[in-house]
Amino acid sequence: MALLLAIEASGDLCSVAIGDGKGAVAEATSARIRGHNEFLLPAIDELLSAGGYCLGQLDGIAVGAGPGSFTGLRLGIGVAQGLALGADLGVIPVSSLAALAQAGVRDGELAAGELALPAVDARMGQLYWGCYELVAELAVAVASDRLDPPQALAAALGPLRQRTLVGLGGGWALGAQPGLELVRCRGQVTARAVDVLRLAQREARTGGVLAPERLEPRYLRGSEHWRQSRSAGATAGAGA
Repeated sequence: MALLLAIEASGDLCSVAIGDGKGAVAEATSARIRGHNEFLLPAIDELLSAGGYCLGQLDGIAVGAGPGSFTGLRLGIGVAQGLALGADLGVIPVSSLAALAQAGVRDGELAAGELALPAVDARMGQLYWGCYELVAELAVAVASDRLDPPQALAAALGPLRQRTLVGLGGGWALGAQPGLELVRCRGQVTARAVDVLRLAQREARTGGVLAPERLEPRYLRGSEHWRQSRSAGATAGAGA
């Protein structure tokens, strides 16, 4: 098993964790919305020191790579990238929606046979959302993460909306979506670094480690974005 440091800063809760994949995990969290930058590096130093590790002993650094808060993503990815480059380590990007689904697993909110729909408010009337199921205690993607207006979720799910659906995350504060029947909705579920760490251990085993210079935030763009882009391009072309 790999010894990994994990960072999750894509939401209101910022956290770091370190674990060896054998059950030993240490974590530090901060709920200070504007204090992520002051929290991360001291918390990482404290976790490493408490565990008797130095940065060079790690097998990699995992980070919640989005979608989520632009500021939080840039901070988390910048810290992960800088530390990895300095210590010659690989990085493991983890979908922040996958981490939110894994938080549902951790909280006992997702059972076998159910589909988790983690959702985060993307502002401007849209949601970042995904579709995950439980496989061997891990959240596994059933479809790609998306950015859509709430009313488009049912159509995007297609036949999957007939399965037992569980809403996870603050995005569901926008209310129930037309065409979707949720068996339960848990808006209080929040992704933490321990969830990123759990998923990153799987990625480390299956070759999901990247060179740090390849690490980028995952900013999703939905169909509306592309329609606007094409429209803008056509207008520019017409005026040329």
